[in-house]
Amino acid sequence: MWTRNYINCYCNMEMMIEFALPIATRSEMNLREHWTKRHKRLKEHKHVSYLLTEESKYLNGFYAIEGNNYKLHLCRHGRKMLDADNLPSSFKGIIDGICLALGIDDGKVAMVFEQTEKNKVPFVTVKIEVI
Repeated sequence: MWTRNYINCYCNMEMMIEFALPIATRSEMNLREHWTKRHKRLKEHKHVSYLLTEESKYLNGFYAIEGNNYKLHLCRHGRKMLDADNLPSSFKGIIDGICLALGIDDGKVAMVFEQTEKNKVPFVTVKIEVI
């Protein structure tokens, strides 16, 4: 059974939430820019993903319980495709923010990365489930 609320996040009775982040991700490995620009962008990604994860947890009654194993499913919707090695690096700030909101270590989470093409407005969809 699915429920929907006003911020386009979904929660079912099997302890899973799904929501969209209005973030345009870029390949962090191939960018040649000053370190402060990169730091500012990653800090913004972390902050936005933290806030929206907290909000969707609150609205759906999703509580992080110590000892549970989680699976993050991240899908990048953008204008063009990234290489297989650049895709995980583009989610660095997002993963940090989600894991901070869940109160877990980002090294102990199973992750699945996907991407789609041909979207005018880039965004990221996130699905968090308890396994």
